[in-house]
Amino acid sequence: MKFFSTFTTILALAASAVTASPLAMLEATAELASVVDKRGICDTPTGSCSFYTTCLENKYKCAKTEFDYPTNYGLKYCKKFEDRKSKFSAKGQTWIKNTMKCLQKKLVSHTSGSTCKKIEDAAFKSHSDCYLGNGVCDLPFGDFIDIFITVGISGLFGGMANLKEVAQTAAPCLSKFLILV
Repeated sequence: MKFFSTFTTILALAASAVTASPLAMLEATAELASVVDKRGICDTPTGSCSFYTTCLENKYKCAKTEFDYPTNYGLKYCKKFEDRKSKFSAKGQTWIKNTMKCLQKKLVSHTSGSTCKKIEDAAFKSHSDCYLGNGVCDLPFGDFIDIFITVGISGLFGGMANLKEVAQTAAPCLSKFLILV
């Protein structure tokens, strides 16, 4: 379906460019690049925070529902980590980049034909897998402090989904924490 939609747009733009003026051809080329670029980030996330608006919020309008994961959680925390990335060690910065990509890749199947509730459910289910799979337990202690500062108390303990996510992530790291004490 995504391919068909993009393909039809390409054909329509190409057909109009055949009879169009040079200015119209430039505008059509820019529009085509925009369509291809948006689909690219949606099909193959790069970790860019714009994924949440471009691929999810603009399509599903979740901000107007009780399941506002794309802007109220995904985009919000993506930007917080981007803004504080320089505070982390090199290993922590790599963890942030890889974790952002992982979280977005887990939502690719929801960039078409989904619902706000399915997006939110899938996102929260993917968090601990992405955190652990990218080595959160192996980060230097200072990075843990920076994660807590970045996320804040409400991000860690602001609801049942948050608490579950914290527990699922912390449990496998517990042995490392105990060794440090």
